[in-house]
Amino acid sequence: MLFTQNIIYTILNLNISSNITVLLKCVDYFKENISSEELNFIYNLIEEYKNHKVPFSAPLNVIKGYVIRFHIDYLMNQSFFDPFPKELMDVNDSGKGIK
Repeated sequence: MLFTQNIIYTILNLNISSNITVLLKCVDYFKENISSEELNFIYNLIEEYKNHKVPFSAPLNVIKGYVIRFHIDYLMNQSFFDPFPKELMDVNDSGKGIK
């Protein structure tokens, strides 16, 4: 059982690590156009995601907002921001038990 848990945690951490890498690469596209306060906010949000304090959607949606604001078409066309159709999204999937 412990071995299986270790494998699951390893896989989850690899996924988090790769998500963070992509988020940081996205930030590189617009970081010169935002204030240091905004940039620090994004970096702190990514750190909170890394530490399991906020869901992945938090930094993803903040970054997507800047991608839209600065019209970065290359990033808008990436499935990273919309990996599946909106119709499949369900607010109850967040694990918060919203009814």
